[in-house]
Amino acid sequence: MLVVNSYVLVGEDSFNPTLKIVIEVEIKVGSEVLINAFGDLNYHGKKIGRLEPSTQNVFGFPLFAIKSELKDQSVKYNVGFECKLDKNVLKYISDGRKAEKNGDVVFIAEIRLIYLENRAYIIESRVQTNLATNNTANMLSTLNGTSYLEMRTYNPQIPMTIKSSDWINDFAPKLGLGEYEIIEIPRLNAVNIKEKFSNSLSALEVSRKYLYSLNNGSAMSSLRNSLREFNEALKNLGYRDENGKNVDYGKIFDRNKNNEILVETLQKNLYSSSSRGEEPAAAHMGNSVEGYEIESMIFMTYSLYKMVFEKLREKEESEGD
Repeated sequence: MLVVNSYVLVGEDSFNPTLKIVIEVEIKVGSEVLINAFGDLNYHGKKIGRLEPSTQNVFGFPLFAIKSELKDQSVKYNVGFECKLDKNVLKYISDGRKAEKNGDVVFIAEIRLIYLENRAYIIESRVQTNLATNNTANMLSTLNGTSYLEMRTYNPQIPMTIKSSDWINDFAPKLGLGEYEIIEIPRLNAVNIKEKFSNSLSALEVSRKYLYSLNNGSAMSSLRNSLREFNEALKNLGYRDENGKNVDYGKIFDRNKNNEILVETLQKNLYSSSSRGEEPAAAHMGNSVEGYEIESMIFMTYSLYKMVFEKLREKEESEGD
């Protein structure tokens, strides 16, 4: 018996939030009979739910003695499980996903499959009777002289990954976690340009991780660092104003006033908000910022970076032509 494939679905026909786990099991024809299946679902090292066998499972296949040359043939069979989740578990999954760099959800399904193994098979043998000698007859034999039937267990541990985009678009709404939008930052092709923004993007990712570990002071500090590094990178690329001190966003957006005003407004709001709160090393958090405010600022920062990177990539492509 061997698990050859697996996948996760979200249950849409249940009142309670439910995940449906399906594994594809390879079973030897006539010699293995699945009689029960259950298990646990783990996330970040903790058991988050019991895997109960689906009512659609059909356990049991005919057991029969098979000819020795057929004993290795197999068929594939789907075994389904359901795992009910409560609000605390859903929050635990959401918090854990936000702490991951790519936002994927990786479950470990600890499965227990109980099955009967038929160890009997048919062989041809020469036998002597009263009527004739050396007749060929079928005889029942067992593997290695053991019992004809044994109960066995198979305990696979199966990693099951839900991509971040699938979780946001398909799983979260159906599990009652609400609907979300994904902001994708374009990938810059020129190596020298990508390197200039690496510190800024790293600091922004660190800010997000600090936020979801409830370290607001460090989240604010990292967000300030990200914005500072971002502007320095743009100035190093030649997008300075006449004084050479600030970024000239008009130059980036080819003097498109609508985009220029939007970006400057974003920058103004971000800097005015991110200047609040003490550095994390300070003993007293004075005019501190709430977690939901930091989350909004991080979202705004991603939006700003997205707009600028899209324009930079356009310039890359036009220069390449």
